[in-house]
Order: sequence, then C-alpha cells, then structure tokens
Amino acid sequence: MPSHRNCELSLCLLAVACLLPLAAFSQTNVILRLKNGDRLLGNILSESTNEVVIATSWAKELRVPLSEIEKRELSPASTNIVAAVTTNAPATTAAAKPATNAPAATTNIVAAATPPQTKPAPPPQPKRWKANVQMGTDLLFGKVDRQLYYGQFDLTYAEPYKSDPKQFFRTTLGYRADYGRTDGTESTDRMNGSLKMDFDIGKRFYVYGLGTVGYDHVRLIDLYYQAGPGLGYHLFTEPKYVMNTELGLNYQAENRAAGADTRNVYGRAAENFTWTIYKKVTLSHKFEFFPNLQELGEFRARGEATLSLPLLDNLSLNFIVVDIYDTKPAPTVNNNEMQVRSTIGVSF
Repeated sequence: MPSHRNCELSLCLLAVACLLPLAAFSQTNVILRLKNGDRLLGNILSESTNEVVIATSWAKELRVPLSEIEKRELSPASTNIVAAVTTNAPATTAAAKPATNAPAATTNIVAAATPPQTKPAPPPQPKRWKANVQMGTDLLFGKVDRQLYYGQFDLTYAEPYKSDPKQFFRTTLGYRADYGRTDGTESTDRMNGSLKMDFDIGKRFYVYGLGTVGYDHVRLIDLYYQAGPGLGYHLFTEPKYVMNTELGLNYQAENRAAGADTRNVYGRAAENFTWTIYKKVTLSHKFEFFPNLQELGEFRARGEATLSLPLLDNLSLNFIVVDIYDTKPAPTVNNNEMQVRSTIGVSF
C-alpha cells in the first residue's frame, strides 16, 4: 500500500514538472518591461505583429506597441506554483522537502498605475501664406460732388530654412488701385503692382529684390516701372515691435503724357515698422527715399502710415495717410501729393 501511494505522488510530481515549462513560457500572466522604465503586470489577451493587448488591474484592454517593449518576464505569482506543490507534499519523500528559496506571494510586483508614455504631438506648422484685402470709398454730395474708390491686396509667403527655422525666404505680392472724380472731373486714377523677395543671410541681415510697375494718369504718368536689389537689416524683432531698415539701388523709368520721359538710377534708403499697441490694434509705417544718382539734388520720397483697429476676428478698420514727393514731376503737376483714406480690411 505505501508503494502504491508513493507511485501516485511520483505521477503528480511528474505532471507538475511537465506543466512548469508551459507556465514559464505562457503569456497569460507576465511582466512587460518597457523602454521608458515602466513595468506592466497582467494577462495578455492577444498579440499581433505591431502590438500586444494586455489586461491589467486598472485597464481591461491596454494596447502596447511592440517597439516600446524591452523585455518580457514571467510574473513571481507564476513561479510560486512550485512552492505550492512541494509544500503540500508529504514529508516522507525526498521531493516533498519545502522550498526555502521560493519567493513569497506578498512580494509580487504591482502593475504600474500609469500607461506607457506616448510621444508628444509635433508642434503646429507655421502659417506660410498670409493675405490682406482692403477696400474703401469716400462719397460727398453737395456743393461739391466727390466720389473716391480705392482698394489694395497683399499676399505674403514665408518659408523657413530647414537649417535654421528662425530664418526665412519671403515673397510679397502687392496690388493697389485708386479712382475718383470731383465735380465730374477725374481727380484720381492710379494703379500699380509690386513684387519683393527677401532672403535672410544671418540672424539680422537679409538681401532683397524689388520691382514695381503701374501708372498714374492724374500725375501724367502713362507707365512707370522700377527695379533694384538691396541689403536689409532686422533692427528690432520684438513680439510687439518689428522694424527693418534697407539700403540699395533702384532703376526708375517713366513714360509721361507731358514733358520728357525719364530714365534714372536712384539710391534707395527705406524703413518699415509695425507696432502692436494693444492686442490687434497696430500702427505701421513705411518710408522710402530715392536720391537721384545721375542728377544730384533731385530726389523722390514716399511715406505711408496705417492705424488698424479690429472689428471682428479677421475684420479691421484702417486709417491710412500717404504722402508722395517728387522734386521734378511732370509739367503742371504739384511736387507734393497727400492722400487720407479709410478702408475695411479682411485678413486670412
């Protein structure tokens, strides 16, 4: 009879020994060690070529990418099976000796309370295209009738350098048109388009190319065009205050309705700044000075100031003052001309 009991005990121990390798390789109760240092304890529900789905004490289904798993281990609770079997066996056999090195169940690792860290979302891409449209009119009916219509469109593209995202290549396309009549007589009739390209060559300096073409019938200019390169400097680049200065050359040609046509090389000194006074309330100013390099003492100048007040998110009310001066205009045309106007602007 004792031999029969020993035979049953031997069969039990043999069955346990056969099951232990399966328990060691089973993924139903494992520890996943992640590359970020976290450890997850739970039962694996499924596994694919890209991820492992595991059930923990705090999540029924947690998806873990395989690329984030550094190592897999059998949980301490599974290794306690050996201790449980040998402790319950009779002490009369050699296989029934208690396992003194078996880890206690109280030392099991608790699953981490936080999910694996995910990569932060990439920063939003800068807005490369910006457009602004302004339209306005001045109407006066009485002893003197006057109707003035004007509009402008500006489109800017800015592409940051891959080597330094703080430096840019910029292209600005502008179009302006004014037309007006006073007591039935044409008082304003001008239109021009411009293209300017800037290339940053350092933290402060940039080079530019500028071209303009248009006409001004009231100032007796049937066609004019100008073009030239130059060097610019970012004087201020504060969040609320931006100012640039430029110095270059400019070739200007005018086909006039009266007097001789002109072809001259001018120097160009210019500045432009934008001041954000409060939120979207801005004050901007542009000034260009063209000294004639072929006829000393002769020059041209143009200044423009704009105060922009927000109405809605992309809608603004603009007050604009433009002043143009030429020491040698066409015959019967005044040297100086000033324009004061208001427009409604849309930015997008």
